[in-house]
Amino acid sequence: MSSVLGKSKVVVDFGSTYFTIFSEGRLLLRKPSAVILKKSLRPCLISAGEEAVKRMYDVTGEELFIFPIRKGAVVHREGCVLMIREYLRLACGKRPLSLCVLVGCGLSPEQRLDIEKVFLQAGFTDIFLMESLWGLKPSCERFGIKAGLIIGGENTEIGIFEGGKPVIAYSLDVGGATINARIKDFVRDNYKIVISEESAERLKRDAASLYEDDTTKIFVSGKDVLTGRIKKIGIGAKELYPEAVYVFARILKVLSACLISAPAETVQSVEKTGILIAGYGSLFSGVSDYFASNLEVPVYVARVEDRLPFVGAEILASDESFVADYLNLRKSTERPSV
Repeated sequence: MSSVLGKSKVVVDFGSTYFTIFSEGRLLLRKPSAVILKKSLRPCLISAGEEAVKRMYDVTGEELFIFPIRKGAVVHREGCVLMIREYLRLACGKRPLSLCVLVGCGLSPEQRLDIEKVFLQAGFTDIFLMESLWGLKPSCERFGIKAGLIIGGENTEIGIFEGGKPVIAYSLDVGGATINARIKDFVRDNYKIVISEESAERLKRDAASLYEDDTTKIFVSGKDVLTGRIKKIGIGAKELYPEAVYVFARILKVLSACLISAPAETVQSVEKTGILIAGYGSLFSGVSDYFASNLEVPVYVARVEDRLPFVGAEILASDESFVADYLNLRKSTERPSV
């Protein structure tokens, strides 16, 4: 890992669905933002990540299952502290770290302060909070693109770039996890079957798409709400289309509103250069065609586990002049009403 004054420079994505740690162009860790704690006056960590999620419906009376981050903000401080400490230990060992923490642009000053506090309590004092949209800045500048999206689990970050910075930014409370929740509700309401989060994720990844005529169909198992028995059912992309379109139509609406708020010359540039879509939600089937056909602009989608925002953030966090100017730059970013 790169070193600054003896400290390893690390980018952390403070995500509601997944907590990600990245350094020197490598993904060091990506685990669910979930923990199981032992109930006591001083809670201790029992499990975190995939292991915690598998046991979320099977905790004992002495245990507490928690998603400590919701909508990009801290909702359970002790759970957050223990999760941060455990994940950074797994990814980086005990070496001293300089952390660039990626957060949503819609957080209040109080919520940002809470994030700083949990990292401090976890034992990390060298912390720099950066809005994740800035991670798109190097790529947007390189290719002359002036509109970007980061589609995450619970939030989507939407930005319009001008003069090397996002001049308009908006954080929308939908993402990949929203699609999963709607798929689970759809299956329960229409098939009377309760499916797991893993099955919903599989339906989203392997069956659902933004193509109305998609004939893909896969089988998943779930528990019959009446008999309690396990039942296998086949569900197709056409059935799931409304659930996916609900999320992406909301993103499209807010992106359109941001473009309306932008200067005319910026909009004209977007029409020529298009938009950049990143985040794990960018890998959803049909995303590029959906936005291209509705906006009539070129669309570029980041691939390879979508490391683009992390790479960009690492470049910027290593630039001392950028770090020094960041807070003043952030104050000039417009937050449109939608």
